[in-house]
Amino acid sequence: MPFTVQLTPIVNRRDGIGRLAFNISRLLSDHGQLNLILTERQESFLHWGPVRRGLLREPKSWRDLKVTQPSTVIYHHSIGTRVADHFLNLPARKKIVIYHGVTTPELLAESQREDAVWGARQLEMIARSVDHAFAFSDFTGNELRRLGCPAVTTVPYYFPEVVAGKRVRSKTILVVGRVVKHKRVLECLEAFQKLAQMDGTVRLLIIGSLRGDPDYAGTLREFVASHFLSRRVKFLGKISDRHLLRLYYSSSILLSLSEHEGFCIPIVEALRAGLAVVATRDGALKETLGTVGLAVESRDPDSVAQALRQALERPTTGEVAADIASHLLKFEPGRFEIPFLKAVLA
Repeated sequence: MPFTVQLTPIVNRRDGIGRLAFNISRLLSDHGQLNLILTERQESFLHWGPVRRGLLREPKSWRDLKVTQPSTVIYHHSIGTRVADHFLNLPARKKIVIYHGVTTPELLAESQREDAVWGARQLEMIARSVDHAFAFSDFTGNELRRLGCPAVTTVPYYFPEVVAGKRVRSKTILVVGRVVKHKRVLECLEAFQKLAQMDGTVRLLIIGSLRGDPDYAGTLREFVASHFLSRRVKFLGKISDRHLLRLYYSSSILLSLSEHEGFCIPIVEALRAGLAVVATRDGALKETLGTVGLAVESRDPDSVAQALRQALERPTTGEVAADIASHLLKFEPGRFEIPFLKAVLA
């Protein structure tokens, strides 16, 4: 009987790749497709779907894999890993890659660069070996096309809209994502410090893992302490989806000054919740944000602070709300489901 296997190095329900894998699993199940997720390791997992854990507990585990020839194998690629090598060698009628983007090594901490270089090399082989590829922006899709991938489809990231309830706004600014250097969280803090001098009621919440680059996290904490911002700035670390949703519905602005994004899920989440978005236009940010947010051309603290102040003071008119609603149509689930199911089930 036909069945589909998803391969991903890590399953974490609070991670964009992990959430996507579970959403795809549900979608395939809803269409009568047997499927499972195979992973190297599993973090923060609750019973969301069919997952085989600990597959690579020892190197020989791949050779012991009982799945001899699945109908379709889907691989989520974002970093160098043994899982990618296994994907390339695993027999299957059809191979699909979902490309989340490999961060440019120079933007990462030294300890993370080797895996990024490895991931870029593996991408060259993957691009020429798959039957179909999906990317979440032209920014990442064009990367696959340059490598000779035969069939690339750009689709929105796949996640259903969840409504938290009534919106109760406060002068709270959110920075959402891993706390690593290329996300430019320090520049977010510098801009917030300027804004706080103009408005004594604002606060900043930084949401995301602090473990990716401990030295950088330490630098951020030192900045907060040295500028006496401890009562205004909070590092929340990883939080549950439900907690994050509540914060979206009770805050005013999402701020992103990242240097490299393959899509940027928080932008869509924030727009759906009615937040203003202030962001740079690097990577795929300009595609995901479109023209419905405040784009900053520079990370200069004064310029970003002025954009934040403008976002706080600007009323959401009917025309602006209509523009946002129109832009969000690009990210409706069906725009992923239709081409994806066609590629998998054909």
